[in-house]
Amino acid sequence: MITPSDRLKIAKSILDFEARRDKAGHLQIYKLPAADGGGTYEVGGINERYHPEEARHLADLINAGKFDEAEEHAIEIIGTFTDIAGTWSTSTAVESYLRDCAFNRGPRGSARILQRALNVKDDGVVGKITRAALALKEKDPAALLNQLRVAREQYERDVAGRDEESIFWKGLVNRWNNALKAALAFIPGDGTKKDALAVKLADAQPVPIPASPAKTSKMSLEEKIDYYLESIKLEDLIPINEGLDPAQESTMVSLLGSPKLPLTTTDQPERASKRVRKLRLTKKVCAHVTVTGIKPSVESLQTVLNAVFAVEPDLEEILGTAGMLNVRYRKPTSGKKSTKISNHSWGKAIDFKVIGHSAPGNTKGNVPRFIAVMLPHFNALGWYSGIGFHDTMHFEVSDGTIKTWSKDGLFEIPE
Repeated sequence: MITPSDRLKIAKSILDFEARRDKAGHLQIYKLPAADGGGTYEVGGINERYHPEEARHLADLINAGKFDEAEEHAIEIIGTFTDIAGTWSTSTAVESYLRDCAFNRGPRGSARILQRALNVKDDGVVGKITRAALALKEKDPAALLNQLRVAREQYERDVAGRDEESIFWKGLVNRWNNALKAALAFIPGDGTKKDALAVKLADAQPVPIPASPAKTSKMSLEEKIDYYLESIKLEDLIPINEGLDPAQESTMVSLLGSPKLPLTTTDQPERASKRVRKLRLTKKVCAHVTVTGIKPSVESLQTVLNAVFAVEPDLEEILGTAGMLNVRYRKPTSGKKSTKISNHSWGKAIDFKVIGHSAPGNTKGNVPRFIAVMLPHFNALGWYSGIGFHDTMHFEVSDGTIKTWSKDGLFEIPE
């Protein structure tokens, strides 16, 4: 977590990016050009349009010759205004850059820049999906900073509507690169990777802008299948299932009832519990996936897949399923047959595959890409990945989520 001294250091660097100073290094009141949009004047980027009281107080301090007090007050204003970014990231380097984005483009703009860098839905709300994706990406903060720098320029072009024709463009590019260098300084190491990244960005402008994640690629169907079947190292995905546990049989029986026993390892839908039968819903959730499950699970599944396809649109074309509601005993990936009830029996678990291929079982230290890209989205909405018990194809609503849904009345049967 960021320290108080690092918070002030970051705020001071932002002030230095923004401030106009006199020959003695004191803050000056700067009259803004008409095209700026920040009102008539600012002090250290704190303008009278968006921060009228703060700007007026700083101007009064400067006019009274209280320059040190103005400096300290400006730093605290910036720190307070950008504190929202401190609730998103656990990396000081990443937080540094996001704070600069927040001061320059507002907290929502900073959130949207972050989401573009993470390839999640760009809605300006840092929720469970954004946080889960960030937790994975910030394991390599230098690489994420690169993506943030690219996303920041993309945002300026797409949302703010500025490009090389703007009188502010050169200054913005310098600002983005200087903020990057300041953020990189918080990453421990010998500096080789950091320096190389900083030089690359400073020398190569404009930064290439990736295609919008909402657009599908030009790959053929076969190429898409090959791409999503590629193996990803599990070690590059962990931690997974944080704060989540697979649903216990006792939880499921107590909340949704027991299927009629005994079962076999093949589907016996007529043996589903009465409550499951009452809550049963069949729905086509994407091109090749039609599922039957309990209504809350199917609706949650649709929400997860919508989020996945927003950033991985090609996946919808090749994603298939090996089933959701399947009333049977478990099928262990090794060992003797089980007499424990499968969580599929309550319609709250699903197995995925790529069309034309078998569903992946125990893939050990590797995970197919199509599972890897869905994993953080499922975890963020309270689904447990079967990777946790060596069943890669499998996702199920976690024990805690099932209990929450029950408390919220989602398992009640209408009269």
